[in-house]
Amino acid sequence: MPFDRWKSPWPRTWPYAIFKKHHTQLNNLYWSNAAAATYVTTAVAKANPVDPISSVLKISAENGKRLNFSISIWQGQFKEFENWTRLNALMALCGYLETYLHSIATLALTSDPGLLISSHRAVDGISLVKRGALPELENQITGLTKGTWQSRVRNYKRLFTNVPSALQSALSDLDSMRKLRNGVGHSFGRMIEDYRSPLLMQPLPVQRLSEERLQRWLGVVEQCVNAIEQHLRITHVGGMEVLLNYHAWNKKYFKGHMSEEKAFKATFPYAQGRPPGVEYFRSAIAFYRGA
Repeated sequence: MPFDRWKSPWPRTWPYAIFKKHHTQLNNLYWSNAAAATYVTTAVAKANPVDPISSVLKISAENGKRLNFSISIWQGQFKEFENWTRLNALMALCGYLETYLHSIATLALTSDPGLLISSHRAVDGISLVKRGALPELENQITGLTKGTWQSRVRNYKRLFTNVPSALQSALSDLDSMRKLRNGVGHSFGRMIEDYRSPLLMQPLPVQRLSEERLQRWLGVVEQCVNAIEQHLRITHVGGMEVLLNYHAWNKKYFKGHMSEEKAFKATFPYAQGRPPGVEYFRSAIAFYRGA
């Protein structure tokens, strides 16, 4: 299989592979806790609500005073904690979504910098990378990861012409997620606009996030990322990841037992399945040198 500049050798980009690992990790962490929470709350429900929680749940002696309340009070506190856990899961979800957006947009614009002047594939980005002449991209990408999702999608369309329908239809959910995430990060779980008044005399209630809504938002994010991935990988990225990795590679290997293309192939992990054959990397190196 020879190198094809506008066709990726993997089914997904490497930014997507990282996103998927983050997504799986968050799900595993959340459901590990949910299983333990179900067990504990079921056990506690069998006890007398006025008994001290320490009669059911044990804690180290030095921290015993921190658990000095009844079972009924503990049950209310634990419900609040479970809500807080879901809010922080949302914060993580929004964080690694923006990490993916930053990475995939950087990759697409580096590969196809003609997009910056509305000239798709007018120049191969690897030739600019080799000469150190790639335009500054950070200001372009910031518009995809900051601000309302309505403005982010407008910037996406400005850069990449088309907006995946899954992304367009998820605007309301994505912006609700953004607002709630900002409340968790900046206002201790309250909505920022409601919590900045200097006249407040009591804390406002913490925003609620049900397990059902969190699960739905996890699905929304995955659908959006899949659509963005399909669009940018096929139209603008292609085989650029291989070329960029070769450009950054230190080219050091033991020449007595290995050719350059074999050594380069060995730098790619098996996270997305077996890398393509040696011939692919040989032709990719030749393409790089001729760019």
